[in-house]
Amino acid sequence: MFFLILATIILLCSLLLTGFMALSTVGLLLGRPPYVPTPQRIARLMVQAAKLLPHERVYDLGSGDGRLLLASLKQADVIVTGIEGNSFLVLLGRFRLWLMGKKGTILWKNIFAHNYSDADVVFCYLFPSVMKKLQEKFKKELKKGTRVVSYCFPLPEWKPGKTFQTQEKKPNNFLIYLYQA
Repeated sequence: MFFLILATIILLCSLLLTGFMALSTVGLLLGRPPYVPTPQRIARLMVQAAKLLPHERVYDLGSGDGRLLLASLKQADVIVTGIEGNSFLVLLGRFRLWLMGKKGTILWKNIFAHNYSDADVVFCYLFPSVMKKLQEKFKKELKKGTRVVSYCFPLPEWKPGKTFQTQEKKPNNFLIYLYQA
């Protein structure tokens, strides 16, 4: 009986993974960005760079499976919201929050359709073309003092207040950029 249950679980996980890969491929064909998860270690570094304070409102744009939201909640008593355009990842992120016993919101929404005027911290790991579009939105919406933490790709016209190295050696030394609106 145990092996039957185990085999069923493995089969379901395989089907979910296959379905997710198919959705990602269809998304790419439709011009949507691929799902590239932030490595766990980088997520922790990004949260440390943000220096979260209790009760701050934290957004993760393109929140994927919710790992930055979970890392934020482990660091401080904050209010987290993820914005994700992939419905499967929204469900996965919500499930992970529930599984860890954490409270947070993950919205199935285009990142450009949301207003971030209440944000204290915004996390981004998005392609350069998206970052370029976001900088204008941020200029209009973010309140003074809001921190933007980006991995790999900077806001092209903004000067970071600080950058953090993620590796000791190059070529994999991608930076974390910390900005203040």
